[in-house]
Amino acid sequence: MEWTKHDNCLCQEILVLELFKFKKGSIARGQTWEKIANNLNDLELPRFRVTKCAVRERYSLLSKKFKAKMKQEEKASAIETD
Repeated sequence: MEWTKHDNCLCQEILVLELFKFKKGSIARGQTWEKIANNLNDLELPRFRVTKCAVRERYSLLSKKFKAKMKQEEKASAIETD
């Protein structure tokens, strides 16, 4: 799985705004996704044009790919992965 500059910026914004301290499906969490999208759109480099929904879906995709990769690595080797 290859990460782009856009993916790195997205994850940094998620950490800075502490998205996961809000309950899934709550109004506060939705507002945080909106703030993340707005902050990314305000960046000069790399350039973004995203919506709240696009940001949420991209993070979901990255998360699923990472979990699948980790599961595959654990099955492939007898040692535990970090």
